[in-house]
Amino acid sequence: TIQAVQLAEKYPGAKVVLTVRASAGVWHESINAAWCRFSKGGMSNWLDQAFFDYRGSEYFNFFLPFERRFRRQNAALEGVFRRTLGGPYESTYSTGRICSDREYAVGFYEAWNSYIME
Repeated sequence: TIQAVQLAEKYPGAKVVLTVRASAGVWHESINAAWCRFSKGGMSNWLDQAFFDYRGSEYFNFFLPFERRFRRQNAALEGVFRRTLGGPYESTYSTGRICSDREYAVGFYEAWNSYIME
């Protein structure tokens, strides 16, 4: 996603392949089954919550470089989406909201795909 924005800025006339899900709802279910579980927003049970609480500890963060990279990646993605889409997403976009607010996520999905298709 970050690369798409950077490439579009550098090569404005380039063609881009955009892969999409059958619907925004299917996309939201998919990210909640995977990416959101690592970002707290898609947790579905007490075990997920316990794991995230452990992941949020300084001990976990200190010993696992993956955790630091993952958090930096999410922060970078949030910044790119805010700057690129602007409008309502400039001040409200967050990983947690995308994961937990289906209506907001569907709007984001459609806005992002529209941006890429322009």
